[in-house]
Amino acid sequence: MRASGRPSSNLNKPQERRSDLAVLLNGAILLVYVVLGILYESDIHPITTLSGLPSAAFGALVTLLIIGMDLNIYAFVGMIIKAV
Repeated sequence: MRASGRPSSNLNKPQERRSDLAVLLNGAILLVYVVLGILYESDIHPITTLSGLPSAAFGALVTLLIIGMDLNIYAFVGMIIKAV
């Protein structure tokens, strides 16, 4: 019996996952903006609330680094929920 096969394309999987996370992040930020816009009945107040998002994301990434966890989908969604 002889084993044969083609090279797998698993090398592109991490890039696909990163692009999926970027789409998830942009969609989550847009959804949060819309919900806050409805809540505050304003266009500018959600922007002031979301301005804290970069510092919250930085703190979450530093915490993940300190405790030695990877940035997986669960941690990513938790960062989004915690930041808002």
